[in-house]
Amino acid sequence: MQTPKKIKLLMKLFDAKLTDEKTILNADFKKILDIPEMTIPEMKEFVTLQTAIKENKLISWLVDDNQQETRLTYERNILKKRTCACKKRNTRPIFCEQSAGQNREQGQ
Repeated sequence: MQTPKKIKLLMKLFDAKLTDEKTILNADFKKILDIPEMTIPEMKEFVTLQTAIKENKLISWLVDDNQQETRLTYERNILKKRTCACKKRNTRPIFCEQSAGQNREQGQ
């Protein structure tokens, strides 16, 4: 869910008197169903919000998913650029199953 939709969800929660972390964590499903015009994706996101509050990651929850996905894609691309030790011996070693097996066979 994108950040503007998350903020819209927060506004619905505030209107329903769920105004702090404690009340959001203690809200049961019946309370959520009583919120007017609450959609199923918003209910799913509410559960994610509760988890984020429990883990003290509210700001991370608010960050746009596209930004998180971009960061993950960047990290994956960095890892792809590194070569496994079994393919190229002069790079920083990143071991895969094949190179781990070679090391066991050589007694390393």
